[in-house]
Amino acid sequence: MGPTLPYDERALLLLISQGDEAAFTTLFNHYHNRVYKVAFLYTRSEAVAEEIVQEVFLKLWNKREQLPGVQDFRPWCMTLARHHIIDQVRKQAKAIHADTVFLDNAPDMDNSTDHRVRKNDLEQLLQQAVEHLSGQQRTIYTLARMQGLSYEEIGVRLSLSPHTVKTHMARALRSIRGFLHHHGELCLLLAFLQGMK
Repeated sequence: MGPTLPYDERALLLLISQGDEAAFTTLFNHYHNRVYKVAFLYTRSEAVAEEIVQEVFLKLWNKREQLPGVQDFRPWCMTLARHHIIDQVRKQAKAIHADTVFLDNAPDMDNSTDHRVRKNDLEQLLQQAVEHLSGQQRTIYTLARMQGLSYEEIGVRLSLSPHTVKTHMARALRSIRGFLHHHGELCLLLAFLQGMK
């Protein structure tokens, strides 16, 4: 529960729609923690969760003219947050896939000692991230990424539905991406790329 709003919420939304920044700040302070907690639950990254909060409230401010038509703000706000969280999780999944593809193709690009050391560092970090997964997620990630099995094939092997496999894979990718982000893999990857120019 956040602090009690000093205004009727509909009145507060009306003030915000008219450009009242103090009213917006009041609303932001009231809902910030709710949005942050949900974002962190799914991204497992404080920085990413805070970024999502900023994006949600920036979008809210940019669309403030619509606020008088919102009948129940809390679910409306959380739906907006959910869309941003889903977008972020998809970006994380694509990024970890891109990292994996990059690692698979890197040996053909350059064989210098410096590049091999950097590549090995990144591979070790990725391996550590995989080891931090739950047993089921680690198994599914390994079967999908290392052995190239489809969700359907993994489902048959593990007696799970393809949907369940997909859910576990999404969670695994989110966890790996959060681990790599937390351990600074982007700096390592950028250094690797700069060395290849």
